[in-house]
Amino acid sequence: MLINKKLSKNRWHVIPIHSSNIMVIELTGNFSKVCIYNIYNPCNHNSTIYFLERHMQSENHECQNHPRQLAQGEEELYNENTIWLGNFNRHHPLWELTSNNHLFTAVNLDAAGLLINLLALYNLVQVLPQGIATLEALVTKNLTHPDNVFCSSQLQHAFTMCNVKYSLRPVITDHFPIISSIDLTPD
Repeated sequence: MLINKKLSKNRWHVIPIHSSNIMVIELTGNFSKVCIYNIYNPCNHNSTIYFLERHMQSENHECQNHPRQLAQGEEELYNENTIWLGNFNRHHPLWELTSNNHLFTAVNLDAAGLLINLLALYNLVQVLPQGIATLEALVTKNLTHPDNVFCSSQLQHAFTMCNVKYSLRPVITDHFPIISSIDLTPD
């Protein structure tokens, strides 16, 4: 995960998490705070999704709501805003290209079901539109949508852009870059 040098180090920090497949940063500012999760879930199992589920349920994870002092001395609860982005390696009609109906097997739909249940539980919505290819298989050239961007419903309005930039794909990779712009106006 890359952080722009112009963003004050006083306004963001890394949340320690015991997974090599997830990185989390927390941004703070007038908008409250946002936890951004960069996630890689292997295609052959849901271990990262299960870990994410346990992390989100944990009473000790740092992205829970924490009180802060207001100028008048009153306490207000921070809004918890969450963004999950990355390679989830799951295929489902909610995001996949309709031409890939051969991917909607019972096994694949069951594997995606855990992710969908977590999205509903934490009130996360899909920001990257359905039906956009995020990967081109190197051998078959089939286009699929294993990468995605989800955010708290109250944060959805802050996304000014979330789309794939096909022309920016690096050489010798099958994934297309997803470019998101979020208007939070941090310090």
